[in-house]
Order: sequence, then structure tokens, then C-alpha cells
Amino acid sequence: MECGGEGLAVLGWLSEHLLLPEQTIAWLRPFLCSSLFKALTDPSKVIALLTSTYAAWQGWCHREAVLHKRLDEYINESDERLARSRADVVALISRPDRRTNLKAPAYALELKHILQRQNWEPALHSGRASTAMTGELQKTTERITKRTDCAERALTSLRQQQATADTIKAALSAGKALQSRVPAIVEKHNQEALAWFEQVLSVSGHQRDLIALEGKALQLLRLGQREGALAAFQNVEAIANDHPDPKRRALIISRAKRFQAQIRQVQSLNGGSLAAWGLLVANNPSAVSLLKPHSSSFRDWDLIEHAEIHYVTAFVANRLNFGVQEPEYLSAANSCYDRVIAGVPKRRLLMSSAQRRQHSAAREGLDRVQRVQAAAGDYDLPWLFQPAPPPSNNPQQPPKPVS
Repeated sequence: MECGGEGLAVLGWLSEHLLLPEQTIAWLRPFLCSSLFKALTDPSKVIALLTSTYAAWQGWCHREAVLHKRLDEYINESDERLARSRADVVALISRPDRRTNLKAPAYALELKHILQRQNWEPALHSGRASTAMTGELQKTTERITKRTDCAERALTSLRQQQATADTIKAALSAGKALQSRVPAIVEKHNQEALAWFEQVLSVSGHQRDLIALEGKALQLLRLGQREGALAAFQNVEAIANDHPDPKRRALIISRAKRFQAQIRQVQSLNGGSLAAWGLLVANNPSAVSLLKPHSSSFRDWDLIEHAEIHYVTAFVANRLNFGVQEPEYLSAANSCYDRVIAGVPKRRLLMSSAQRRQHSAAREGLDRVQRVQAAAGDYDLPWLFQPAPPPSNNPQQPPKPVS
């Protein structure tokens, strides 16, 4: 294959500076000697290609804009025609001829003309206007029903897009609040996230959106509105009972019970809370009993959530002086965190960004558990209680700061 000057120059530079093996040079030669490479090295052709691409993109954008404009014009024109037709028919029916020797109403011919004008009656039809009207209107009704279904699906899709966009905005605001250490900025972003979640719930068809309901409840908790958060988590638990996936249903309900238990524990100050213990263990169903059938199938973040529920349960057992149950739940939390760490690569360079976040969260959780196992009662109160922990009844072992 004959090669142009540009291709030869590139081949020579690669051989001299990069010391590529002959096999690699032979693999690159067909491309460097091709007409495509020659075109890419010609500035005028590159500019022409970019111009054509930009023009095509602008044409597509214009087509989309014109499509919506024409649809709007069509709807307006169709509504005007329909209003005129309706007015004509009503006017005819309100003034029928009272003579009885006619087989058809006196306004039949005029009505037939109206039907033909609106494409509801065949022009060559020789029967009665009412017979033609019945058949054609039946077909028209079927077409309108199909178009209505299509329009409703399109409207549902647009509402879903709006809800998704608002949910992402809420998540971004909540993330900014978690990253900041300035209390005023934290509260500002948490308020923004709460407003966006409430916006999602105001979208038609999304009043039972579990993601938005959980997000709203968490934001209320982060803002210190514990009574509102408690009611919101109770609402999440009630609505999640209708979730079709048993595993996700168990996770959502258990998570809602866990946060309710934490709020109940805060309300009891330094003492234990039997209400919290009931939500986590004693009631039927409880957070622990709901997760038990699915525990072997949990992976990644689901497994971390399972470990966190065990940690909260151990803390409530500690406050109630349940000395037998507390170490059992600490051991269960330890086991869950170990499974998460064992499921990611050993070397950090081989981890994906998601695996690094999971590994970091599991390490922090494991440290919390091991601190309690090493020093009884040394629970991470700032992590357990948001936005501020209750006073400790163990002044010799003050809570450590959030890791």
C-alpha cells in the first residue's frame, strides 16, 4: 500500500521516538496510509467535517423545536374546528322541523354536510346521515381513544422526568450539606433538599414516591424536626407495604423502623426505650426479623445498611441493660462489615469509585463496632443521633467525634 508523506512521517516518528515493535508499526500502517488519515490531516477537510456536523446538529434541534410548535398549532386548530362543529350540530338539533311526514329529520342534509366537512361521513355514502354518523363516529372514537392513551403516556413520561430532575437536585443539595462544616451552609442546603423532595411529592402521580418520601423524612431528621421526621418515617413504612419486590420492601420498612427507633431513643434521653426495642426486635414484624430471610443475599450498600441496623439495635440493648443481646448484635454488625470489605479488591488501585466508597463506609462502621467491643458503651453518639446527640450518662467515656 502506497503511503503519503504525512503517513510516512508519522511512521518514522513513532519508530524513532516511541521505539514501537515492528508488529505494532505493521498494525498501524494501514490506517496511517489510508485516505481517512489523509483527510484528517487536511485542515480544510476537518473544518468542512466540523461545519457539516454542527449544521446537522442545528437542524436536528430546529426540527425538535418546530415539531413541538406544529403540534401546538395543530391542537389549537383542531380545538377551533371542533368548537365550530359542536356549535353547528347543537344549533341544528335545537331547531328540528316538526312535520311528521319525513323519514329523516329536516336537518339531516345539513348535518350530513357538517359530517363530510369534518371527515366524519363518506362523501359517496347514499344512506341516512344517522347511519353514516354512527359508523364513522365509532371509528373516530376509537382513534381518539388511542391518541388519548398516547398523550396520557407522554404526559406521565414528562412528569416522571420532572420528578427525576427534582430528585437529583434534592440529592445534590443534601450532598453539599454533608460536605460542608459551616452550620449555616449545612442548614441552607438541607432546607433546599427538603424543598426539592416536597416538590417531587407535589407532582401528579408521585404522592407515594418512596424515594422522595424517604428523602423528606431524612431531611426533617437532619434539620432537627424529629416529630415531623417520625411521622414521615411512619408514612414511609405504611406505603412501602405495597412495594412489589419482597427484598426491597423489607429493606425500606426496616430502614424506616430503624430511624423511628433512633428518634424514640432520643426522646427517652439517657434511659432505654422499649418502644425503640419493639421497632427493632420485639414487634412482629421488626426490623431485624424482616431482614433475616434476605441476609445471605445482601451485597454492597444493602449489607452496610444491614450492619448499621445491627449497630443501632446493640446500642438500644445497651441502654436497656440487655447484656446478652448487645454483643450478639455487635458481632452481627461486625460480620456484615467484614463481608463488604472481603467483597472488594484488596488493592485500592483496583477498586472502582463505588467500591472505594463502600470500602470506606465499611471501614468506618467496623471501627465503630470495634471501639464498642474494646470499651463497653463507647458508642458513636454523633453518628447515631442527628443533628445533635443527647447528653451522655457516662461522663468517664465521652462520645468520640464523627470519624
